[in-house]
Amino acid sequence: MEDDIRATLAQLEAARTLIVICHYDPDGDAIGTMLGLTWALRGMGKRVTPACRDGAPWPLDFLPGSAEVVTDLAGLEADTVVVVDCSDARRGGKLYKQAVELGVPIINIDHHVTNTRFGAVNLVRPDRVAAAEVVFELLGRMGFDFDLNTATCLLTGLVTDTRSFKTPNVDQRVLRAAITLMDIGVSLPEVVQMAMERKQFHDLAILGRALGDVRFEDGVAWSALSLEAWRATDGGAMSAAPRNFSTLLNSVEEAAVGVFFTEMANRRIDISMRSKPPVNLTVLFAEGAPLHGQGGGHPQASGAEIDGPLEAAISRLVPALKALVSAQT
Repeated sequence: MEDDIRATLAQLEAARTLIVICHYDPDGDAIGTMLGLTWALRGMGKRVTPACRDGAPWPLDFLPGSAEVVTDLAGLEADTVVVVDCSDARRGGKLYKQAVELGVPIINIDHHVTNTRFGAVNLVRPDRVAAAEVVFELLGRMGFDFDLNTATCLLTGLVTDTRSFKTPNVDQRVLRAAITLMDIGVSLPEVVQMAMERKQFHDLAILGRALGDVRFEDGVAWSALSLEAWRATDGGAMSAAPRNFSTLLNSVEEAAVGVFFTEMANRRIDISMRSKPPVNLTVLFAEGAPLHGQGGGHPQASGAEIDGPLEAAISRLVPALKALVSAQT
């Protein structure tokens, strides 16, 4: 691991013009880490462009620099590309393909245990709660004097990937990092409210429809949203994918796993899963397992995208989750 840190430090220190990419359909850790690293590297005198296929979505558009996020690398130049919070190259989408075409070194900074080590340099820390924590420690090694913009973005990454410091992997080290960032002047209550607690009307409308079809068997709670129901509830706009519903399902006391299925515009099925310890969801992505090569994540929070139709996807995965609960509890 020390060799990976040194290699990352050397590449970043040598770079002059960088592009920082996060995964598509980004969460708070992806956008927060991407923008936090962007601000820090700019503070070191480097030219940096933040990039994400989907831009910085609501409710993360409060973050400083969110309006600067580009959605295409065409015409951009760089001597180094940094990819953050991506468990595999596929999650980078078209931007990763464009980055490869630039022919420059790619640094992969992540914290997912399922990371495929796709970079020329790979700094992957599955023992860290968020990619933001990996970058926070990396910047400390670089002697960076944290500013308010960087601190706001990185604290948002910590808050969102730990569900406001409620996940089982939160420890004193994480809280000390948060305190360090708060000491710069970031308001923790404001970050929590802006990134975690705000809701739009269509979120509640979709949730109401989804909760009308909740099912529970053998330790697994699940629900689903068809493409037709999504379009009807959201007025046809489909402006944002449903989020955090699997967390709500997993909050059922009897549930060891909560899983939410969303049928997307391309008829592929987005799967969001949450579990309670000791159920480890990452075994579903191992070679020969039901979701191998189709997603990844953490022991208690993972996701995938598989072929439809919707009911076939449910029939395929729910029995596998029931078997997992039976084997691990």
